[in-house]
Amino acid sequence: MNVECIEETGVIKEAAGGMISVSLSPSSRCRACGVCSSGHEKEMRLTVPNSGNFSVGDKVKISIEGRNLLLASFVVYIVPLLDMFIGYFFGWYLMNKYGDPAKAGLAGALAGGLFFVLSFFLSRLVNQKMERQERRFINVERV
Repeated sequence: MNVECIEETGVIKEAAGGMISVSLSPSSRCRACGVCSSGHEKEMRLTVPNSGNFSVGDKVKISIEGRNLLLASFVVYIVPLLDMFIGYFFGWYLMNKYGDPAKAGLAGALAGGLFFVLSFFLSRLVNQKMERQERRFINVERV
């Protein structure tokens, strides 16, 4: 299966604490995506682990496989939404079965909000676990 890889080049602006901050000039393909349309027309900054002993001023290529980008998008956008719906129906069901059915909607909304917030904590824990396992979704190499 041929998996498309997204690549951008940039310059390292900061290096500290095992992390590097790369300044990227988005390509036309990157700008067309629209995800970073919040004022990043000229420059974007990406902070990643310094896995190659890079220093300030080095020119690097940042790449991410398409399937990893899809997985990250799923975790960031879809999982919290699903958790919110699951929480709503869980709260609604419990209130209908064991409490006051007139307040089932409110209980569902509160449980949905709680599940939504908890999904972000869960994704943070997963991210930390992946960092400890040295799994890299973003690859950095010297140009």
